[in-house]
Amino acid sequence: MSVVSHDDSLASTEEDQPNLHHFHRFGDIQLVSEEGIVFRTQSQNLARASTVFQAMIEAGDAEFSSIGHKRKLPEETQSKPVHVYTSTKVLDVFLNVISVSEPHIPDIGFIKTLSLYEFCKKYDVLYHVFTLVKAALYARASQDCQWALLSWSAKRNDERVAREALRIMTGKVFLRPKIISKTDPTKFTSCLFWEAMANLPKSWQLDLLELAIRTPGQRNKPSNGGKSQLVEELQVCTDWQEVAYTFYVRALMARSLTAMADTADP
Repeated sequence: MSVVSHDDSLASTEEDQPNLHHFHRFGDIQLVSEEGIVFRTQSQNLARASTVFQAMIEAGDAEFSSIGHKRKLPEETQSKPVHVYTSTKVLDVFLNVISVSEPHIPDIGFIKTLSLYEFCKKYDVLYHVFTLVKAALYARASQDCQWALLSWSAKRNDERVAREALRIMTGKVFLRPKIISKTDPTKFTSCLFWEAMANLPKSWQLDLLELAIRTPGQRNKPSNGGKSQLVEELQVCTDWQEVAYTFYVRALMARSLTAMADTADP
């Protein structure tokens, strides 16, 4: 009678599952990224970090208990893994963050950090983790990605994130927008100022034009003939803290008025 060791069993399982993540390969629950990479992790870590995962795990435990079974390791069961619909890199960072005593968000660029932020919102990640992710997002956005964050917040009508995007805005970035490409969401694309403005709600456009744009100024522009000519150009405000605050107050007031109007309708 042959005896198969636990190590041999694990090796066999890993051979049968070549898409298993190179590091996150042990645990009692399996998560699958968009690219099909399987992550194994401890359910206790997920439950501590996310109320959504906590509810899923508790529901699974109740099902196992009701039929008199204990939770088994993934290599010992045929239970289906959970598809979380985020990239391998984002899922890797998330699991690293929730598994250590002093979490840190590495610099994975603005777009992936934004995906991590969306993931944390979707799974209702607890405050201490979400705060770290949010701070990392704003730090990445301050590196010429303010318009990308503002456009993202506009699609979700998220005034708080819009306020932060404006708070870290600069005049140069405001007039030369760089947004996430619609055809390839993993890349940026430059666009005209008015194209970027068109992505915002009408009320946001009006407020920003009023708050951020000043009366057109004039400056001397050198010409090919050696003489300079007087040209007009847009003047942009320098106090973006004030723009962000006033914009946010107006947006909240507009939301309140809309809610009151909807309530008043018969």
